[in-house]
Amino acid sequence: MAAARVSQSYYEAFAKRMEMAGIRPHHKIAIGVSGGADSMALCILASLWKCSELGTDAKISDHINGLVGLVVDHGLRAGSGIEANHVQTRVSSLGIQCDILQCEWPNGPPKQGHLQEAARNARYKILKDKCKQYHIGVLLVAHHADDQAELLVLRLSRHSGVAGLAGMAFVCQVFSDYSGTCADHGILLVRPLLCFNKDDLYKICEEADQKWVEDPTNQNMAFARNRIRKFLRNLQSCDFKNEVQALISGCRRLRAFLNIACDHLMKETVSVNEDYGYAVLDVQKLFVRTVNDLCLSRFLALLLQFISQRYKPIRGRAIEMLIKYICNYPCKSSLTIAGCYICPAPGSKGLKILVCFSCDSPQSISSRISTFENSYSGEMQAVSEIDDIISASQEFSNSLRQFETDVPFLLVDKSETVLTEGKNLGLISESTLSRLLLLKDKMSKDLDNKHEDNKAEENRWENQITDRSVVEQEPLLFGQSCYFMNRFVVSWGRSKYSKEHEIRHIGAPDGTLLDQNHSCSWLHRKCSSCPIQINMATWLRHMKEADWIYLSHLIECRLTRKHVSLKETDEEIMTSITHPTDQEAQKTISCAEYVAGKAREALARLKTIPIPARRALPVLVNGQGTLLGIPSICFTCCPFISVFTSFNPRVPLRGGYSSWI
Repeated sequence: MAAARVSQSYYEAFAKRMEMAGIRPHHKIAIGVSGGADSMALCILASLWKCSELGTDAKISDHINGLVGLVVDHGLRAGSGIEANHVQTRVSSLGIQCDILQCEWPNGPPKQGHLQEAARNARYKILKDKCKQYHIGVLLVAHHADDQAELLVLRLSRHSGVAGLAGMAFVCQVFSDYSGTCADHGILLVRPLLCFNKDDLYKICEEADQKWVEDPTNQNMAFARNRIRKFLRNLQSCDFKNEVQALISGCRRLRAFLNIACDHLMKETVSVNEDYGYAVLDVQKLFVRTVNDLCLSRFLALLLQFISQRYKPIRGRAIEMLIKYICNYPCKSSLTIAGCYICPAPGSKGLKILVCFSCDSPQSISSRISTFENSYSGEMQAVSEIDDIISASQEFSNSLRQFETDVPFLLVDKSETVLTEGKNLGLISESTLSRLLLLKDKMSKDLDNKHEDNKAEENRWENQITDRSVVEQEPLLFGQSCYFMNRFVVSWGRSKYSKEHEIRHIGAPDGTLLDQNHSCSWLHRKCSSCPIQINMATWLRHMKEADWIYLSHLIECRLTRKHVSLKETDEEIMTSITHPTDQEAQKTISCAEYVAGKAREALARLKTIPIPARRALPVLVNGQGTLLGIPSICFTCCPFISVFTSFNPRVPLRGGYSSWI
């Protein structure tokens, strides 16, 4: 394999961006490769950087150590598989291990109106999954400066807020839809080519004598991005390109400032209950500070996203409603928005608000199951690398931190005003302002027309996705763990008793332990009230009011012949109470007393949790709906069974790390 050669200026620019991202040559890196000039140039630069910095340690056999190319075959057009094989060969010739990943479309391929979005979502999901499989914490993608310009026009035409005009982050932490472990830090999506334009990337490929493919869908004018790209090419002069990038840079400075300001607000005004997954916002403290409207909107969006664990950020009318709600403090009413239930915090006289997950929201989805491994050595290594990279990237970003008086567009509330303000600040000329306004108006009309044409198809696709998420619910088997609602890790299995009095409660011989494959075998001989069965499948649901009433009944009742069901009436529950007449019945009652004791402890814990927050807690039930355990308050119906949960949200409170330099 002959080493590729590129201009020193290109190599140094790339190496500098990797340093700014906090990435070092020894880190494991994946590259998303389409085969176009953009991603092939990224492969060339990344391979040169690794080899140059690591020297003789760079190679393992014929491949560069810690560098993997990932080619996604969407399977949406004829010949895509053959093209993927060609791309794999070219990437391998650079010394990069290269895998082809296949997209699956179980409900059929998406139609035209939803094609690009669906392909992008599927692509990123499969890339994230493969990175996780390989214990890789960094994924490089080949977005460049021209892509940023296209996105600026697209978002202007869609009336995006000024923060949205910042485009794509340089570094951002992205998370899977659900995690297989408790220590998932997601991956870092890094765009090291944002300082390069398209012509630069063509030159890099040419200098390295590297071929690339041209995606025919890029010529399809049915897609808005392709139309914008064509218009920009017709308009672009050197001055126009530079001024557009200056405008984007100003918006990025604002976005970076908002992130820092929101971090400070979170620390000062929000407290999160780490056991039960709800937050309390101190509205009085929030308004003691003079908070800019843009900062307040961003802050509230992050808070709602954290509680709801929605994949996409909250924006638009939901934020407007919440701002109006808290501006009328002391708060007296309740509000349900964006998957969250909001109400005055108990005892706060409306000066604090409770932000809980809303079980009645359309975002509520069923639990997903993934068995946890006993060893996380590879995953923990990736987590450690991510932490190191974030720390290094933050250190670089902090050196560029700016004061509020230096931030452009801080008082701008509409995207239309950004262009005018950009001209006033000297970022763009009158000519560039006129061209961008003309392009914005043209694309707005095109998008409005396309929106009407595609509305029915997009609704069909979204409904298909929503319906699938609602009906998918896998059982949780004995010894398994799962991620529930992207918020709680839940597991159940056998418990080991070290307290002699607990063993004596159920009459078991001292030292007896439940066999992993024989659930509650001792209780099946001695306790007719235990609902646990061998190899039983269980399900998760949210807590209901009937659950805490049921706990009260357990305290009142001593069970003998049958287990109390949530479907039984009070009269039926009371008729189940009998008195022991022999030694065997006494053992049965002792077990019932154990469960009643656990119910008393659970109710005591439950009283410390606000009622709206209770409804978001996971509850373990069997196929008949009988309650088996409420792990958040340490209740189980059987002393040999342990049910565990921890609040482990997929998206952290501040939305994960991002850099906008």
